[in-house]
Amino acid sequence: RCAKAMLVFVALHPNLLARRYEIIDQVWPDCDYKAGLDRIYQATSALRRVIAKVTPDLDPFLSYREDKSVSFDPALFACDFEEFADAAKEALTCEGDDARSLDAALRAERLYVGDLFVPSRDFTGYVVARRQELRELYADSMVAGAEAAFRLGRYRISARLADSATDVDDLREDAVEVLVRALRASGRMFEAEQRYKKYAVHFVDRTHMPPSKRLRKAMGEGGRGEGDKQHRQNDGEPMAS
Repeated sequence: RCAKAMLVFVALHPNLLARRYEIIDQVWPDCDYKAGLDRIYQATSALRRVIAKVTPDLDPFLSYREDKSVSFDPALFACDFEEFADAAKEALTCEGDDARSLDAALRAERLYVGDLFVPSRDFTGYVVARRQELRELYADSMVAGAEAAFRLGRYRISARLADSATDVDDLREDAVEVLVRALRASGRMFEAEQRYKKYAVHFVDRTHMPPSKRLRKAMGEGGRGEGDKQHRQNDGEPMAS
């Protein structure tokens, strides 16, 4: 468990590098520095043994004595959370280019397969903080992608991305707004009403305030007609008979 905790901690750092004292504080806070160094040596040895069973003589670590750090060899080791973060940030920064924003959001959606694993030893809270950061980035990028898809007339995709954002935060109004608008524009009126009511009940229960005028207005927009026709053309989903 300690070796796994150390692996996760180092892998989540920029350049796959963490200082030794940071690792000790994270995984073995009850140790002094010298004893912590011994624990690091034991953990790295355990990981090397596991890897050697698959590929003998392959060492994933780079150690920098002058920096007193432990690092994974970037030529051998990679984490897809960095690729996810790049795609999610691109979705958020492509103002005026809806096609690019949507494409980036779809890449982020494919890469985000669930919350980041948190090992049993996370004494500094570093991994929990990174997990929350990635959750929020995921929700932000899903809303951005949903809004871009809506403007492009991709209503089915817009609704799916917005729904994914509400899975992270069910009180996120911008996600619910674009979800309701996309559902209505694609002719899914009953579903839009049900999602709005569900949100409204939770929102009032937690805040003792009504939903915003903007969201209530979104609930009155759209309907069948041109939106549903365009949805069928762009997303390939047949109209209900």
